[in-house]
Amino acid sequence: VSKAKIVAAVLSTRKGASVAAVARLFGRSRSTLTERAERYRKTQPQLFVHAERALEAYFEEEHGCNSWGLKAGL
Repeated sequence: VSKAKIVAAVLSTRKGASVAAVARLFGRSRSTLTERAERYRKTQPQLFVHAERALEAYFEEEHGCNSWGLKAGL
């Protein structure tokens, strides 16, 4: 599983997707995704910080709200 898929999986589950659904999407087991995510969190935590910031910036620019659907400033 690539780093990009792990980051996508983590961001998806933070926004409400189930780990099982993400695992099916990527054709991997839940345990594989969880183990890899934990390893990357320990060794490269900046991956998730940068990805979260990029996701928030995208939602604010494209939709005028954050990824939770809240308008800026709320």
